Amino acid sequence: LTGESSAEERETAMRELELGNLDYILTRDIFNEGIDIPAVNQVVMLRNTQSSIIFTQQLGRGLRKARGKDHLRVIDFIGNYQNNFLIPIALFGDSSLNPDTIKEKMIKAQTTGVIAGVSSVSFDEVSRRRVLESLQTAKLDSMHNLKKAVRDLEYRLGRLPMLIDFARFHTVDPVVIASNKKSYWNFLVHTKMETAAPTAEEAAYVSLLDSELLNGKRPQEMLLIRSLLERGSLTKTEFVSLLDAYRCASNDATVTSVERILTLEFFVESELKKYGPNALMRVVGENYLVDPVFSRLYSSGGQFAAHVDDAIETALYLARHDESWSGKLVVGHQYTRKDVCRLLNFESNQYSTLYGYKTDAYSGTCPIFITHDKAEDISATTQYEDGFESEATINWFTKSNRSLERSKGEIDIANNLYALHVFVKKSDVDGGDFFYLGEAKARDAHDTTMSSGASVVNMKLDLEHAVEPGLFGYLADTAE
Repeated sequence: LTGESSAEERETAMRELELGNLDYILTRDIFNEGIDIPAVNQVVMLRNTQSSIIFTQQLGRGLRKARGKDHLRVIDFIGNYQNNFLIPIALFGDSSLNPDTIKEKMIKAQTTGVIAGVSSVSFDEVSRRRVLESLQTAKLDSMHNLKKAVRDLEYRLGRLPMLIDFARFHTVDPVVIASNKKSYWNFLVHTKMETAAPTAEEAAYVSLLDSELLNGKRPQEMLLIRSLLERGSLTKTEFVSLLDAYRCASNDATVTSVERILTLEFFVESELKKYGPNALMRVVGENYLVDPVFSRLYSSGGQFAAHVDDAIETALYLARHDESWSGKLVVGHQYTRKDVCRLLNFESNQYSTLYGYKTDAYSGTCPIFITHDKAEDISATTQYEDGFESEATINWFTKSNRSLERSKGEIDIANNLYALHVFVKKSDVDGGDFFYLGEAKARDAHDTTMSSGASVVNMKLDLEHAVEPGLFGYLADTAE
């Protein structure tokens, strides 16, 4: 049937389909919406989907209930076109504009086979690979999409939304929108939705909160800030008791890490230029004191206090619902190198030099970062042959020019003198986020030589937790 088919032809075809005399009706640009054939139990998508909304409307043609109908089967040839990432967005009802969130949902669905309730989804290997590749190149967080997300929620609320509203209504990821112009306040001013811009001091504080602490990877900092703003001061013992009451990690290493972040001692010089010179708090002996500049700006109320409260509330919401309320790394979640420095309680932020791996005596840890599919244009000396031997074992190579006879760091790793934390991403196209695979133990270390002639140490890394099938299939897939 086409747009030129008469109403009588359409009615006849629909009746024949319901009676079982026709198996399929093929249409183009008709029957997308408004049509009602309850008996339909299979929908085949052959067109290039340009909109997740239209896809959902087309899907709805098969969702009508009918006597004797117990399922709907949908087949979509999503591997055939560039906008295939719109399909998982529609299927998962995801409006986060965060490709990493959608990727996680696709991988999880591949493991469980379930979207929600009794609905299941299966992506064939080619389609899954192409969808994940297109997600990484799609500009989901364009200014147009972000502004539309704000206006849509504003229409629903009857007021300009705050970050906590995006979190609670499960629309755009608050971290995505807040990071666009260093802070949500700056974004609102840039888009002319807000006229009063922050002062330099205010901008530094809200940028620190929105850029570093909003993501909810660890709630301890925000819990301390909230208490300091309420009380003005807190002893270290009181803070530990507070963390215990909230069932958050309260060990000495974590508490010290929180101190260094809120006093800005954790950050490197380039970051201090953005977030300094004023810290969020001061440490005097065993006492935590809110920084007087921060306190003065917050006490004056207005936009600054509103955005500070919003960042705190949103970060704690994300920590409780999406990330880790304890403040520890979660197997299967994604982290940047900067996240890892913070959550492993490094003394300072070493993300800019944290490539491959690093033995950190201060924290007693060694994070290992592996890019499974190496880019073809990287140098031969960095073409390491890392790879999975199984869901629980990785064949791993150290940096070049290393030996068990002279390289102390590699010797210590081989002898498991550091807690080894393994992070893997599929390829550099995936950006800066790595999947955390958990802790590992090294074994069978030995010196060897790469094809480039560089000397390296090769060893097995046995993971404490086997990688889930869906994630393993994604990371270990080497098909072209």
